[in-house]
Amino acid sequence: DLPSVDFKLGDLGSAVRVGKSVGQLTVEYSPPEVYVEPAKPSMDVFALGVTLYVLLTRKKLDRSYLEAMNKAFDCYINGDMNCVRQKVEEAKRLLASWDPEVPEPYKSLIKKMTDPDPMKRPTALDVAKALA
Repeated sequence: DLPSVDFKLGDLGSAVRVGKSVGQLTVEYSPPEVYVEPAKPSMDVFALGVTLYVLLTRKKLDRSYLEAMNKAFDCYINGDMNCVRQKVEEAKRLLASWDPEVPEPYKSLIKKMTDPDPMKRPTALDVAKALA
């Protein structure tokens, strides 16, 4: 147990404008679509959902999901977009069945924030209201 901890989140210069390509990422906090779509706010909501999960559990996301995302990253670096798309679809399937083992109401909020479909994720305002 930690008696007192100050947490800070930062982008370390990796932030990009909505609609631009993501040039830097941390695989563990990235949504599946990060390799095939331009930056959008739903990607930040996903990352925040993962951050909330990690803070509550001190665990990473599902290992199978992270393996698929790491393989997608390797394919992306090698310029093999067919492989990227396959691994992204695999990651989405794995994410859809992921069960964050945290108590409610956090479980349902984290599931929504990390939904494989970015259109189903709540907005940042929705998340702030849910956490208030």
